[in-house]
Amino acid sequence: MSDQTNYHNAGKVSFKPTPEQKLLKELFDYDFDNGQLKKKNGVNVGTQETRKGYLIIKIKSQGYRLQRIVWAWHFGDPGNMQVDHINGNIKDNRIENLRLANNSQNNANKKNTRGYSKRNGKFNVDIMKNGKHYRICGLSTESQAIAAASTLKRALFGEFSNYTTKCNLRFNVNRNMKKEGMLFDV
Repeated sequence: MSDQTNYHNAGKVSFKPTPEQKLLKELFDYDFDNGQLKKKNGVNVGTQETRKGYLIIKIKSQGYRLQRIVWAWHFGDPGNMQVDHINGNIKDNRIENLRLANNSQNNANKKNTRGYSKRNGKFNVDIMKNGKHYRICGLSTESQAIAAASTLKRALFGEFSNYTTKCNLRFNVNRNMKKEGMLFDV
């Protein structure tokens, strides 16, 4: 039902093309206030959900994630780029809440990824970007791990980092950490 295919290779995801922008504008109106697509008769579309909660729409018997169709209605087919929800709410398809992202950027925007773990009494941060691991090892406290993961995600992903913390501790990722054996590129 979804437009995402089963092709996963080195962090790449392949999508089937969306219908032409001209056809989408003939079929649907867009409500700028709430991000809903409506048929020309005013009926909302995209009310069914995938197992993960994404809204889907059927066009000519083909299923698509609603955010991809909203993007295509405004700008044309997003190709193999993912359409990311900036605020993390996958049902908020207002155009100002959507942006194109590659797989790493989209994953960085997920709210449920901590980016750290505890092993042998020490905390380790492990963040992946474009198939490359970045690690900070041997942290003593969970607060240090949270701050380090937050700082590293912001450094790697910038605006796509959706890592917020209540921890007031700041953590500086610097060149000395690499020399001291705490920061690794693998």
